[in-house]
This record gives sequence, C-alpha cells and structure tokens, in this order.
Amino acid sequence: MQRSNRKNESRMIDKPFRPANKVIVIGRKSKDGNNAHPIDTIFGTLLGKMPPVELESWMKQNPEKYKEIIEFWEKHALASGKDGG
Repeated sequence: MQRSNRKNESRMIDKPFRPANKVIVIGRKSKDGNNAHPIDTIFGTLLGKMPPVELESWMKQNPEKYKEIIEFWEKHALASGKDGG
C-alpha cells in the first residue's frame, strides 16, 4: 500500500488494530531552537523495542542492517484497521 509521500509501498494487511503495550514516537529536533518538535509518526507495538524501519533503497549500503530489515518485514505488517474477514 502506498502511504503519504513515501517512495516505497508499505506492507499492510486488512486486520483490526490491536492493543499495544508500548508507544513509539518518531520526531525531529526543531531547526529554529524553540521547544516545538515536529512529530513524524506515532505507533504502538508489542515488541518492547523499536522495530526496524521500513526498507529504503539507501539501506543496501549496510548489508547486515538490510538483511535484518528484510527478515523483520517478511514476517510483520502494518494493520490497516479494517476487518479482513
């Protein structure tokens, strides 16, 4: 599934959202030095740690990290929130 302005498609499945016991917030430090920090994404996880980012072509420069990302996303997907039944 193509999401927002991303170059690559995201691995999505039509499954309802499920409860999470951790929340991960990814943001950026503001460039003007104020306390407002733009948030890029927020998502819940049951992993207890940060999952690998989605695959981008520049990651091929690090074969070990690239392999880790491929292995993770072959077994995981983002839920669309829809009932696939």
